[in-house]
Amino acid sequence: MTQSNLAPLTEINVFWRSGGEFAPSRISELSRTGAFIKTSEPAVIGTAVDVRIDAPDREICAQAVVRRLVPGKGMAVEFESVAADDRARLDALVQQIELAHLSQTALLASRAPSAAHRRRSAQSSTPAQTSPRNRRIDRRSRFRHKFTGKVKLTESGSAQSVQAQLADLGRGGCYVKLEKPFPVGTNLQVFITESGHSFQASANVVNAQPGDGMGLTFTDIDPAQLAVLDGWLAISMERRWLASSRRRSQRVMVNLPVHVKAKNSAGLEVSEETKTVSVSAHGALLRLEMTVTKGQTIVLRNPSTNDALECSVDYLGNTQDGRREVGVSFVQPNRTLWQIAFPPADWSPQHPEAKG
Repeated sequence: MTQSNLAPLTEINVFWRSGGEFAPSRISELSRTGAFIKTSEPAVIGTAVDVRIDAPDREICAQAVVRRLVPGKGMAVEFESVAADDRARLDALVQQIELAHLSQTALLASRAPSAAHRRRSAQSSTPAQTSPRNRRIDRRSRFRHKFTGKVKLTESGSAQSVQAQLADLGRGGCYVKLEKPFPVGTNLQVFITESGHSFQASANVVNAQPGDGMGLTFTDIDPAQLAVLDGWLAISMERRWLASSRRRSQRVMVNLPVHVKAKNSAGLEVSEETKTVSVSAHGALLRLEMTVTKGQTIVLRNPSTNDALECSVDYLGNTQDGRREVGVSFVQPNRTLWQIAFPPADWSPQHPEAKG
């Protein structure tokens, strides 16, 4: 998801459906671009769902897609289509929740500073947790890639431009390094130049961090501009995947059965049973008969455990006997899908545990 840290909730009801009747549930996390719905019977990853949030003034309606499953707890959905009036109410609700959360935290800290200090000490002694911004990047369905370069930003209706630095870039938006970011909700024109090519799109500020930068979501991209963006991302994805696959410590050469689910060019769901060539905590190399494209989202399922994860196609290799090598990366690193103990990060043939 591409929005600010998810706000914890306790009293928000939601109704959702994936083609049948609306089912009542509760939301445990909410942001401007998604939510976590508590349910014991979630829809499968990639399913389109209708969502109706029971907001205080009037219900908020949105069309969403299931992006992540947590067995026994529920599913994370990303809002794909929200009408303008529903968007305004959603933004106001999230802001209200975030302010209430901050006020409660400040009140607890002022009443029990010693307890707060103990909590901070306990947190510092535990393994480092993912920062809010990194957590947002991990949950994105439109994967972002490190992409450095200059970007020119112009506020809608203004003739003045601001120069900034790109930190990452994806099909759905980008993160821009800027000391004084624009306010959340600002409409901008984005102009990026790289390697003799240029890209232009309309965008909306969805997250602003003073002194750091802001997250932008693209709202309008011309097809010709999208082709330029896809070209840049394809190169970035392949470089990242190839660099990762060269790291011996992260890769295990093994043929494991795997079930692959994707959508073809007509939008129809297709599936295939195949085997891995190699696996890692970050993805896998497969051989597929089905046609996929770089940047496409597919779902891998381990038939022995029935666990499934959403992946991005990052690499397309050679074709042999009708099957093409396809390198995929997980949305989040995962060391349990394959049920394999991976070598330590500092492993090499000279490692003390390496056997001759």
